Amino acid sequence: NIGYIICDINLRKLNRIFDSLNLSHDGVIFMVDQQGKIIFHPNEENLEKQIPREIADHILTESNGTLENKHGSKTDLIIFSKSEVTNWVLVAQIPYKEIYGAIHEMEFILFLIIGISIVCIIVFSLIIAGQIRKPLNLLIKNIERVEQHNFEPCQNDYGYGEIAVLGRKFDNMVDTINKLINEVYLSKVRQRETEFEVLRSQINPHFLYNALQLVKAEAVFCGNNEISQLVTSLGYLLRYAMNNKKDMVMIIEEIDYIHYYLDIYKRRFENKFDYSINVSKEAEQGIMPKLILQPIVENSLLHGLHNKFSDGLIRIDVNLQDQFVHFEIFDNGEGIPEESLILLTKEISAGREKSIGLYNIHSRLILNYGEESGIKIESRAGEYTRVRFKIPYRTREEY
Repeated sequence: NIGYIICDINLRKLNRIFDSLNLSHDGVIFMVDQQGKIIFHPNEENLEKQIPREIADHILTESNGTLENKHGSKTDLIIFSKSEVTNWVLVAQIPYKEIYGAIHEMEFILFLIIGISIVCIIVFSLIIAGQIRKPLNLLIKNIERVEQHNFEPCQNDYGYGEIAVLGRKFDNMVDTINKLINEVYLSKVRQRETEFEVLRSQINPHFLYNALQLVKAEAVFCGNNEISQLVTSLGYLLRYAMNNKKDMVMIIEEIDYIHYYLDIYKRRFENKFDYSINVSKEAEQGIMPKLILQPIVENSLLHGLHNKFSDGLIRIDVNLQDQFVHFEIFDNGEGIPEESLILLTKEISAGREKSIGLYNIHSRLILNYGEESGIKIESRAGEYTRVRFKIPYRTREEY
């Protein structure tokens, strides 16, 4: 009797511990004897009842262990341990749903936390991306505006950060470019246009053409072919120079103009100089800015051959190499001393009045083709002067 009382007390303590842990609402701890009869149970109605045979066969033949008990749609975990003194078996019966209930609850909480975190991350990412994209889109819009040659300054709010610094720097750059265009480029263009209009208004091309044709006719009637040829050359020069419809001409047209130009000078200064013009067939159909060669040739005549009384030579070579047309104007005149050549090169780059003709050529070439196309002068005092420049080969269709 004392043993029964002690076992009953211990079982009740175990059940209270089991309940206090909140591990199960349906789980129970009980004890069976060697015949599989329940001898201790929290519910007295189950005393003296026989446990199911499939469970008894298992727990009565082994000292301890676990097994599953399925009844209907439910499954229980049975844990048992046999006493070595009394051979009674202590059994704990726990439903699986109670075991996994806490786990499922934790899984739900975990997935809920993960879901909320993902949503928060997406929301914050969209907010941050929007803050970054807004000034970036504004900067791209301003760049596209400048690409359309709209340099009007405007103040934009780029916010904060590196993109904002970049945007403000870009706006300052555009503002500076706009000022330079208005203060330097446009003022010079207007000045040159005004000078050109004044010059053009002073000359009536039709009157000159008609007058030259009259002179040529009189020369032909008098049998003076020299005067007729001279008037023909002068008429071509005037037509070519006064035709403002074309800024770019074929290389062969520019060469023809120089041919007539030199022909007039040669007739004026007999036996003082001779000239040769060599143009490769491949280069003839290329195009170039109009009136580029004439100021260079004029410099050769006025400065290089100024003190020569005979045996002067001007040679013009035009060749196509590696998709570039190379021009070379050579004269065997007085040449330029080294110090003067250095000073002349600086004047051409700076655009001083003393070398305005060469400066205009140099700036036109750079404006159309880049720095590498600017004129380069090579000279030796008392021997020669050679002026070189190159332009990309382009046909009128490509231009």
